[in-house]
Amino acid sequence: GGADAAFAGKGRFLKSHGIEDLLGLQQILEIIPNATTNSWGIYDDDLLDVAFEKYKKLSADAKPFALYTLTMDTHGVTPSPGCVKDKVVNNDKTYIDSARCTDYLVDRFIRRVLDEDSKRGNNTIIIVSTDHLAMSYANPEKLQQAGPRRNIFFALGNNRTETHDVLGTKLDIPATVLSFLGYPEKAFGFGRDLTTRDSLMIQDPDFGSTMVTKMGAEMRKQFWMMPGVGDGTTLEVNTTSKKLRLGDRVFSIPILISANSKDETEEILQYDPMDPIPIALRTHSGTTSITVDQCRFFDAGFATMLPTYCLFVKDSSKSSGWLLPLHQSHVSLKLNTILHKTALPVGFINGAISDKAGTKRVSFNERRKKKKLRVILGSLFGVLILCSLIVRAILIIRKKNRNKEGRGIDVETTNEKLMDSPSHYSDVKLRQR
Repeated sequence: GGADAAFAGKGRFLKSHGIEDLLGLQQILEIIPNATTNSWGIYDDDLLDVAFEKYKKLSADAKPFALYTLTMDTHGVTPSPGCVKDKVVNNDKTYIDSARCTDYLVDRFIRRVLDEDSKRGNNTIIIVSTDHLAMSYANPEKLQQAGPRRNIFFALGNNRTETHDVLGTKLDIPATVLSFLGYPEKAFGFGRDLTTRDSLMIQDPDFGSTMVTKMGAEMRKQFWMMPGVGDGTTLEVNTTSKKLRLGDRVFSIPILISANSKDETEEILQYDPMDPIPIALRTHSGTTSITVDQCRFFDAGFATMLPTYCLFVKDSSKSSGWLLPLHQSHVSLKLNTILHKTALPVGFINGAISDKAGTKRVSFNERRKKKKLRVILGSLFGVLILCSLIVRAILIIRKKNRNKEGRGIDVETTNEKLMDSPSHYSDVKLRQR
């Protein structure tokens, strides 16, 4: 994929599940040094070119293989440069442009693969699937008006032509794909082959909630390598590189790590450009939280001369906790020396989420509302001005018409009165013109 392999633990997850050759942002830049990037990583035009070359190499070996490619262009509103060059987008910074670009690039990629596969016996199966619905950057409210929103899953190749209109989950995709490959079993883990069996979500209406409540924490820990905050876990913060290391995972700051009473991580909240509420002021589900954010979002009592960043730790739903001003650029500590202790840890001071936090949170939301209100009022004001100008123009035109009509009558009357006076008649005619 075009993103950094470390994003969301993707690299560790894939390698722990049998992926032998992993290409992420850095690896693709070694192949295409001048590849165009955005905040997510490599654009899809370069990514799919690399994927196609990889496909040709693997298919030439005549051995079974699986090649996975993760597109990214639809995570924003800026399409690949290749789409702009090929003039398939308007380049107007709208989400529909990104969707149009990805549609074009994926279509081209699939056609290239199928054409290459036809030379080698038509042995390739292409699976196309989305991982989630479009999010806030895509204006989902507007998309909803176009009809039901659904994740995509379909297969091409291997001379199969069949349609199954059934409900399923992402867990069912592996079992279904394995059936395409001739796997005899109709189940794989929690998934079911949707061509022959119902999804567990259909068989058991409580399956989804059970996954979240009873198995969620353990699955996050095992599948996504989500680090816990207990058992002597080491926490490192570097304010120069703006990175936080928890165990063997690295995150960017600001960050909020939320854990339950068993020190199992439940949420990790990071900076989101679409959400103006600072990390420190975000709501979370855990009882224990570890936050690194700007010190101005915390109340440090009588402490003065605070640095830019602070580490804030608390063990309850209360707003108070322990605050560590990060005067040094690098700090490393064991979490078991801080969490669940009654005595103030060395170097920490008593702190709390700022008393103004509630006000700030409201102000951020109010700012959104006020911005929308300003736009609405501005639009109404513009309409009123336009209407007034139109009315004024109509009145001026009517007035001019009345004046013209009045002058015509006066001239005609004057002409009748002055027929005996050629000089005066000529004078009136000149004024009329």
